[in-house]
Amino acid sequence: MNPICGDQEFNDQMARLNTLYRGCDAQWVAIKAQKEHTDAFGDPISSGHLYYGRKTGFHETIRLSRKSMEMFLSCFFENNAWLSHITEHLLKEQREMARKKFDQIEPSFVRRRLNRIMRSGDGIFRKRSV
Repeated sequence: MNPICGDQEFNDQMARLNTLYRGCDAQWVAIKAQKEHTDAFGDPISSGHLYYGRKTGFHETIRLSRKSMEMFLSCFFENNAWLSHITEHLLKEQREMARKKFDQIEPSFVRRRLNRIMRSGDGIFRKRSV
């Protein structure tokens, strides 16, 4: 078992994990630590570093460092073909729903919004002087 994975694999596994929590406010999210913490497995989280949190109650949050989250994901998904199949199916379903919603957006709305952004000169659509 190799718990240390690349960013793309890690992000894919996080997306698959969060499909199990869709429709509720208890998904795992990346949070920048404001102070030092200790995660659920005793691993230190330094101030300013990212950790992964999930609300479990009104004031309660489970905190996992990147290292601990990688180990958790590895244990959770490794050699579990059924769970991998279910999460892949849910993720595909979510993407299809998002694509359908995007396709329902009126094209003129998108054009108007892009034109407004381009006229303002803000964002990535800055006008270039020739």
